[in-house]
Amino acid sequence: MKTVLLIGVAALTLGAASAQTGAEPRHGAAKSVKPITIPKGAVKTDDGYRVVDSKGKVWIYRETPFGITKAAYKAPEPVVAPDPAHETRVSAKDAGDSVQFERTGPFGVSHWQKKKTELTPEEQAIWDRFKK
Repeated sequence: MKTVLLIGVAALTLGAASAQTGAEPRHGAAKSVKPITIPKGAVKTDDGYRVVDSKGKVWIYRETPFGITKAAYKAPEPVVAPDPAHETRVSAKDAGDSVQFERTGPFGVSHWQKKKTELTPEEQAIWDRFKK
């Protein structure tokens, strides 16, 4: 019984393989891909080579150990200034040689204390506001 079953599976496999050898291209057949090259007229920058195409889109070409890559240029995000409303939710009290801060947040009140000589610029601005 096992022998008959084994012969049947082998015949089906060979029949399916011979049906695929026709003139039709198989799915997933490899296409010839041109390797990416850095175009002439590219300007060398710190992050690679910069090229503007005919549509006005900026492309960055980079040399990597695996070849050359091409990516669309993204302008850097502008630096956002700290929210002044954030500072108004913080209060400060003099505690001798240190300052005690208190901030109301979504999970309750946060407390922290820092020496006056070790204040960050934000904490110093809050302390200067409350000194007056």
